[in-house]
Amino acid sequence: WKHGAAHGIPIIMGAMQDEGALLATPYFLPIKTWAEFKSQVTKVVGAHWARKVVVPLYKRQFDDPQHAYERLWEDFIFNCPVRVNAQHFRDAGSRAYTYHFYADPHSADFSFGAFHGLEVYYIWDYHEIIEEEIGPIGQGDYDLIDLLQTAWTSFAYDGVPILTPTWPGADNQMVTFDVIGESRQTADVELIDVDSIDYRGGRCADLDPVFKSMDTNGDELPDVNIFRLLHP
Repeated sequence: WKHGAAHGIPIIMGAMQDEGALLATPYFLPIKTWAEFKSQVTKVVGAHWARKVVVPLYKRQFDDPQHAYERLWEDFIFNCPVRVNAQHFRDAGSRAYTYHFYADPHSADFSFGAFHGLEVYYIWDYHEIIEEEIGPIGQGDYDLIDLLQTAWTSFAYDGVPILTPTWPGADNQMVTFDVIGESRQTADVELIDVDSIDYRGGRCADLDPVFKSMDTNGDELPDVNIFRLLHP
């Protein structure tokens, strides 16, 4: 995009609330103490940024070091890059429609939240698979399926997703998708500022200097090998 290849090409990009629920689990890397959290973070970002930014940031927001590490993994690999990449596309003159997906049908046997790839089940209307393999759904889930299918197909048609509220592609806002109510009766779509506490607790803006310090190819994102984050 910095060289103009993305000029004028609209894009939809987003991530899930719980990207790490199936990927950054204790099975791959158990983090039982804050000392272990600091040690692993230091391997990834270096002692300076671990001490100055990352460890204090996540300790302020989370009580459990394992949960904190899952959120860090999500922030580094998926959620914060959405924010940075969208701005690159917009700087290149393109529209970038960003989203954060919260809807998480779950049951006692499947409690992984809004896990990686869950939005695909909605976009392609796999409601039977959701009910059979994940958890019970309600009218709000069916309504969300309709909303997402309308947004994605209209985007495929002319590059502008049809959605209420209007999905902005040229400013610092993104849409959130959720289903609310005890019986999951309501699809909820809202606009949030990507630099506010409403998106990832505001952590992405705090991580900007860390990302830039780890950037070697000019995209303002950390060049992180995913295995350095998942393995001791």
